[in-house]
Amino acid sequence: MSPRSPRRHLGEVVNGRYLIDRLAGEGAFAWVYHARTRSGEDVAVKVLHCEEPSAVLRFAREARVLEALPPSPYVEP
Repeated sequence: MSPRSPRRHLGEVVNGRYLIDRLAGEGAFAWVYHARTRSGEDVAVKVLHCEEPSAVLRFAREARVLEALPPSPYVEP
């Protein structure tokens, strides 16, 4: 499977917490996957697939914005 294929992450466990089970969407810079926690909660996991400096900066900025939000059961950076 190509390293650029979004399917390469299926079945992967991210940060020891999130099991990726299917592709939910794809944008210009990242793939968004449906995943499950060990307790069975549904979550979305975003994986950057573009290495352009502007994409990396945008992704990092998005993560900082998420970190600045008040605690929520719906959003975790």
